[in-house]
Amino acid sequence: MNLKMLKAVIAGLILSVSSIANAGLINVSYLEITNAKGDWLQVGEVIANDMFNNDVALTGFATATAPHQWSAISGPEKAIDGITLGNYNLGQIFHEQFKGSTLTVTFDSLQDLSSIQIFGRTDCCSSRDIYNVSFYGEDSNLIATYTDIAPGVSIDVPEPSTLAIFALGIMGLAGRRFKK
Repeated sequence: MNLKMLKAVIAGLILSVSSIANAGLINVSYLEITNAKGDWLQVGEVIANDMFNNDVALTGFATATAPHQWSAISGPEKAIDGITLGNYNLGQIFHEQFKGSTLTVTFDSLQDLSSIQIFGRTDCCSSRDIYNVSFYGEDSNLIATYTDIAPGVSIDVPEPSTLAIFALGIMGLAGRRFKK
């Protein structure tokens, strides 16, 4: 491969990568949240931002489901209602009935996500609020999993373009060595 051809290939790759530069996780259909400690799952709010910084996990853009809940005031819909305060007695959180449950947030359409933030319970028992979150694609294929997320911490998901640019740099160095 001559240098001119290598430059053309690299330019083409840069252009193709730039179209996805703002998205971290592409084509996410739903996410599942579990308690990382194996304790009761209690979620005050899930915020999933798309590449335009819109919360696509809000009611109207997503649906939250769980196999069971602690009481009538702690249903899964509380985790996507826009309230981050996390007070159980005010009916502001999802609280599962049995340890080891999963909260599923299903998006109305496939989403390209740039960050996720999960808020926990604030009026009691917040020491148990450490989360694992898994992201799934259109065919329920696992895309990524993040573990031990503390409540309120924003997790910026890595951008595929960063990895692609790194790979292009390696290719450039290899091409330079090839030329010599």
